[in-house]
This record gives sequence, structure tokens and C-alpha cells, in this order.
Amino acid sequence: MEAANGQHLYTHSTQYRIFAAPWSPHGSHIASGSFDATVQSWDAFTGDKCITYSGHAGPVYAVAWSFNAQHIASAGQDSTVHIWLAATAEASVIYRGHRTAVKSLAWSSRDAIASEAMARRTDLVRPHGEHHTTLSDHPSWIRSLAFSPAGTILAVASDTIVRLWPLDQ
Repeated sequence: MEAANGQHLYTHSTQYRIFAAPWSPHGSHIASGSFDATVQSWDAFTGDKCITYSGHAGPVYAVAWSFNAQHIASAGQDSTVHIWLAATAEASVIYRGHRTAVKSLAWSSRDAIASEAMARRTDLVRPHGEHHTTLSDHPSWIRSLAFSPAGTILAVASDTIVRLWPLDQ
């Protein structure tokens, strides 16, 4: 809804059961991940230029944009993290380092991707798919990840705590 006049701008309704819908860094597009195993991106204000990214083998629970909006990362029930070229929907990399469903993603301004699986660990991966670091010691599965604006600290929310991890990227 547009607060000034109470009118909504656009309704996206082409996916079933959407789990994630982050804005692009430039603020012009949204990418959504859903139960139907797809990611879609579209112009947030008109719905134009909808691109569908297909390749997951189950629901997509998490979506994150690269800092420059050139790539989109997605993850889900199939335990994989796909890194897509945003403009073409080509999967440039598939990271297969998790053994359980991946529920949260974050992409840092320093070009690292944090992904969490229900195995109580966080993996840091480079955009070309190389595993960088595993952060563990979480009391239960991780519910949310977020990088600081400078990309030097990762906040990891797990159960009743938030752990801050300084990163040497």
C-alpha cells in the first residue's frame, strides 16, 4: 500500500506459497522464492520483466541479491544454494555443501554468501562456489542471517541468542 493515498502499487500472484521476497540493492526489483521450487524476479512497481529461475528440487526458502544486483542466490529444501545470473536466469554455480534444508541466506557487500542449514551451522561461500568457512556452535537451527553494512560482521540468530561473528574476508 502506498501510504500517501492508501492505494497498493502492484500485486505479484504467479507463485504458490512465497517464503522470501528481498528487494534488489538498487530498489527496483524483487526476487521471490516459493513452494513451487522457483525463484522469480520482477519490476517491483509494474510487475514487468518477470524472470523465472528453475532448478531447485523442492521449495525455495531463502533468496538474496548480490551487492551489485548482478546475481541472485537461492536455497531451500533440496539442501543446495544456487547462484543465478540475475539477467538471464542461468545457474552459474550450485553449492552442495549442506546436508539438510537451507532456510536462510545473506550476501555481503564483500562478496561472500552465508547460508544456514538446519544442522546448526553456517557456511560462508564465495560466489564461484568455493567453500570459505563454517561457523558452528549454535544451540539450535539458525533462523536468520545478516551481514553488517561493511560486510565485516555476520549476525546469526539461533533460538534465544544472536551471535556476532567477525569475518576476515
